[in-house]
Amino acid sequence: MEPELAADGCNWHTYGSWVLKSLSEDDLLGYLEGSETRPTHPSLLQEAGDGWTPQTDEEREAVTVWRTADDTWQQRAAMAHYLIISGIPDSILMLIMHLETPHETFAYLENRYGRIPRPETRKVVDEAIQQHDMPYEQCEAENGNNEPVNSHGREGDSLDIPSDSAETTDGHTKPEVEVVDVRQAGDDLQV
Repeated sequence: MEPELAADGCNWHTYGSWVLKSLSEDDLLGYLEGSETRPTHPSLLQEAGDGWTPQTDEEREAVTVWRTADDTWQQRAAMAHYLIISGIPDSILMLIMHLETPHETFAYLENRYGRIPRPETRKVVDEAIQQHDMPYEQCEAENGNNEPVNSHGREGDSLDIPSDSAETTDGHTKPEVEVVDVRQAGDDLQV
């Protein structure tokens, strides 16, 4: 059964651990961790600008390879994003809907509610859940004012902003993303 994140985030460790487990089972953890980066269009790699069109067979082949890799990346990123947000209430979803990648979304949630350990076995996941979460009814009763609980578990404290993030013009925090040359990725690129 798919868990749902409480509106105040008090069961974040249960929900986040379930997300990690689900992404791991579907071989999508790289999208969450940010190691699966979107392929870069060949025109950007050649610094050719917006008006660039492939002229040679090699350039056309590079665009075809990029298009296939980009389509695959977008489909798998959408699957990862869905697993992250599928059990999130609207009140939290409104805070993250501007984020573009699964990595940005999960980083925001971890910053707000606490880092989820990256367990290697199911036993470690189960132990982490038992150690960090209260029963849903108990956490709602103890946090009756529906204030978010930050990563330290204290109400009312300000939330930390990750050091690899930047504030956008509309006041949201957005993790910085690295552009990777698909030709240099070599064997690491999964298509």
